[in-house]
Amino acid sequence: KRIKEEEKELTAEVKKEIKDIYRRLARLYHPDRPHNKDEQEFLTERMASINEALQKADLDSLKRYLRRADAEIGLNLSSLERIKCLGMELSVVESMDRLYAAKVADVKKNEIYKLMKRDPARREEVFKGLEDRFKFDIGVYRKILKRLAERE
Repeated sequence: KRIKEEEKELTAEVKKEIKDIYRRLARLYHPDRPHNKDEQEFLTERMASINEALQKADLDSLKRYLRRADAEIGLNLSSLERIKCLGMELSVVESMDRLYAAKVADVKKNEIYKLMKRDPARREEVFKGLEDRFKFDIGVYRKILKRLAERE
């Protein structure tokens, strides 16, 4: 009997929570509120989904709609304007993600990146080879400069 009574209390609590969330959502999404036809259509569709969740007593869905309401209705913009803003933000983030991925791919092709991924002994060997090559090149340039200076 105790379990059944607790289930009844829980069910009553859940019903109350469902009712409270539904009322908040109805105030936010009621389609008679706006003057813009496009926004009215959006709110009508959203309210239909909310009503369906209410009929199913789907508390999780109602909570999701409530969390989503801030994004859709926040910043004193109309719902459609806010969704368009979020869409633009998403496209910017997606573009940045593609650019970042391309930059990472470029870096991975870079010889220095490849060199730094090698083991330290091999790296030192490559650095020593570069140092020797630079010293040789500097010597060659000095000889060229010396010859040019002698001709003048």
